[in-house]
Amino acid sequence: MLDNKYSDILNEYMEKEYFESAVLRVFTAEDTVFSIAVGAAREDSIFDVASLTKLATSTQIVHLIKMGRLAVYDSIMEYLPELNESEFLRNRLSKVTLFNLLTHTSVIPKWYPLYTLEGSFAQRLEIALKRLDIATGVTYGDINFMLLGKIIEHCYGLPLDKCLEQDLVLPYKLGNMCYCPELSDKIVPSSFNNAREENMCQQMGLSFDGFRNDEIIQGTPNDGNAHYYFGGVAGHAGIFADGEAYQRLCQMYMSTHCPFMLSALQDKGMGRGFGFDYANIFPNGCGHTGFTGTAIWISKDRKLGSVLFTNRLFNRVPATTEQINDMRKHIFFEINDDLSVSD
Repeated sequence: MLDNKYSDILNEYMEKEYFESAVLRVFTAEDTVFSIAVGAAREDSIFDVASLTKLATSTQIVHLIKMGRLAVYDSIMEYLPELNESEFLRNRLSKVTLFNLLTHTSVIPKWYPLYTLEGSFAQRLEIALKRLDIATGVTYGDINFMLLGKIIEHCYGLPLDKCLEQDLVLPYKLGNMCYCPELSDKIVPSSFNNAREENMCQQMGLSFDGFRNDEIIQGTPNDGNAHYYFGGVAGHAGIFADGEAYQRLCQMYMSTHCPFMLSALQDKGMGRGFGFDYANIFPNGCGHTGFTGTAIWISKDRKLGSVLFTNRLFNRVPATTEQINDMRKHIFFEINDDLSVSD
C-alpha cells in the first residue's frame, strides 16, 4: 500500500529530526489518492503555512483580474492610494506592475523587518526601500505580496482576512483556511522562538524588544512582519490551514478550464507563474513552499498533486532549507514515479 510506503519515508525523516510532525496528501483533480499523518499530527491538523499564504493571495489577484477589476500590466500605484502620498514611492514604484509583483520581478527588495520602524505602512516602506538596494531580475520576496494584499483590500474595501473568506474559502468550499485561528489542539506548533529573525535584525543593526523568545509559537504566525506588524493578517504570510484546504485550492487549478486561471500556472519565462514556482523540487509541474516546512506541488500533465505540511522549525536545531528541500524533492519525485497517469 502506498500510504504505508510514504508513512515509512516520513517516519525516517522524522527520526532524522527533519520535523516533529507531518501530513502528506496526494490527489488527482477530483479525488484523494491517500492522506497520512505522522508524529503528533493528525490528518486534520492545522499548520502555519507561512509563504503558502502567497498562493491564496495570488489566486485572489487572479480572480480580480478575471473579473476586470485589475489588469496584469497596470501600475500598482493605481491601487495603492496611501503610497501616492510619498513622492519617493511614486517615483520608485511607478513602473511596477501587478505582473512584476506576482512573478517577483519588481525592483522591490525581498525583506525588511517593518516592525522595527515607526509610522504608517507607506512611511515604513519608504524607509525600508531607501535603506535597501534596488532588486534586479527575479528576487523572491515578501514585500511584493504585502503590496498585493493591500491591493486586494483596496479592491474589496474589506480587511484581508474577510477577503480571503469571501473570495476563496466560502465559494470554493476550502474548509479550514483562515487568518488568526482560534487556538485549539488541532494547531501544530511551528517553532520555539523567533531567534532566526532576531539574528537577521541584529545583522542589519536593528533592534526590537518584542521578539517571542523562550515560548512555543503556536496559533500565531512565525513570520515576524505578519505577526508583529500586520497583526496576523498579511498577503505574504499568516494563513493557517489543514492539508485538505490546500488540496482543494490546488484542485481548483487542476480542474479549471478558464484560460486565465490556467495561465497563472504557466512559467512566464523566469521560473515563475502567478504565485507558482518552477523550482527543481517540483517534477513535471510547479508548486510553492513555506519557511515553516510546508509545500504544495501540482503537475497538470501528470494529473497529480500533493500537499506536504511539516513543522520543521519545531526542533531545537531545525532542519536546514537544503535538507527540507531534499526531502520535498524525494517525496514529490517518488509520488510522480509511483502514480503518474499519462494523457
